[in-house]
Amino acid sequence: MIVEENCRHPIHRRPPFLPSGSIIGVLPKTWIERRNELAVSIAFVGNRALFGQTYAQLQPDFFWSMTRSGGVFIALCVPTSELSETARRPGDIDILVVPYEEDQLVLDRVLAMEVKIIRASYARQGRSPNDFGFSQADGLREMGFPIPALSI
Repeated sequence: MIVEENCRHPIHRRPPFLPSGSIIGVLPKTWIERRNELAVSIAFVGNRALFGQTYAQLQPDFFWSMTRSGGVFIALCVPTSELSETARRPGDIDILVVPYEEDQLVLDRVLAMEVKIIRASYARQGRSPNDFGFSQADGLREMGFPIPALSI
């Protein structure tokens, strides 16, 4: 899935627009208490100011040049198999951010993020760095995502 620079694709079906303050998900209380990756991902994209600041840091030239007819579509927990027949890792993409301008997707600026929750414990000091999501983020790069990211 190598994406060429300035690769655009028409938007065939827009997801629904969710105004600020909208409910974007309802999760079991235990997921929030245990800081489940999906719960953290939803909280992150639901906090528009935090998400915007992060996106501006990852793609400053694109973020600051966006017009009112542009924005991003965000998908959570996208199975890798839906995007590539050959990719084995990661099993899913925690946060997929696809920017658009007017009626076109901007595919050379797609951001694929892996979200990892680190629960440090004395008993598990020898954890491999791959357990922290580095191999999954590398898998995103190998799939050809122009901007793979890892959020720990």
